[in-house]
Amino acid sequence: MKAQAATRKVVAILQARVGSTRLPGKVLADICGQPMLWHQMQRIKLARRIDELVLATTAQPEDQPLAALAKTAGIPVFLGSSEDVLDRYYQAATKHAAELIVRLTGDCPLIDPTVIDTVVEYAQTHAVDYVGTGWDFPDGLDVEVFTMEALERAWREAAKPSEREHVALYMNSTGRFRTHRLSAGRDLAAHRWVVDEPDDLEAIRRIYEALYPAQGHRFTTEDILRLLAADPSIQALNGHIARNDGLLQSWKRERPSGLPRRHPLARSEELWQRAARIIPAGTQTMSKGPTQYVGGVAPKYLQRAQGSRVW
Repeated sequence: MKAQAATRKVVAILQARVGSTRLPGKVLADICGQPMLWHQMQRIKLARRIDELVLATTAQPEDQPLAALAKTAGIPVFLGSSEDVLDRYYQAATKHAAELIVRLTGDCPLIDPTVIDTVVEYAQTHAVDYVGTGWDFPDGLDVEVFTMEALERAWREAAKPSEREHVALYMNSTGRFRTHRLSAGRDLAAHRWVVDEPDDLEAIRRIYEALYPAQGHRFTTEDILRLLAADPSIQALNGHIARNDGLLQSWKRERPSGLPRRHPLARSEELWQRAARIIPAGTQTMSKGPTQYVGGVAPKYLQRAQGSRVW
């Protein structure tokens, strides 16, 4: 990682904990002889626009192995709340004097350092509070960058449990922040490179087994895409799993019916949950929608159209 000439200090905060609901212990799962989280940290280190990488985990005893792993890799550790992830980010960012924060989650072992650099560069050169990758990126290349001022405002104002658990949700759902989503420039939304379920882990292991021995952590998104084109059975392993399921589960805990009743995309999300179980990739409409999320969710189905406008 190389410090930038830009005046704002860029701190990447990698959130991780052992107690995953759907796949406990996934961040320590073995991939090519090393924990999954270790591989992700090594790929993040290849980013050139990050000044410092911090692991933000919890003070729970079960998360001590994560702290030990990070220290062995030379990465500072912040121990914070297990439930209030927004507070964990704010406290970690404050401690490390961050001015631009890169949010990364510990279930994305294929994270692309060039994507990190692209999102950081946009945040450094545009008047935005928040910028993130859009829906046409593979699920698992997620990068979010926001200013310390935006993080502090969200930390002070966000009240819902979902807003405290999902760090940038308040920034994206209130209309009070200057936000932007970057496009991948092509539709890669059908690719799932995040680890939430056993099938996800198997797919990631297959990718690492094919690319890591020869290239180490420098294999690229293009390398992965070429591998999947040559061996479609890898993508088929987890293509049936719905995207953004963790956020939807948070909303369901707040309202048994799922999304807030008046959320404009509630019906779209209901259809997505049904389609993802029987249709590969669920739908292709989401890649053609606007780059801005509505409450953290992008539209996936259209009701009607008139001219250049769709509903």
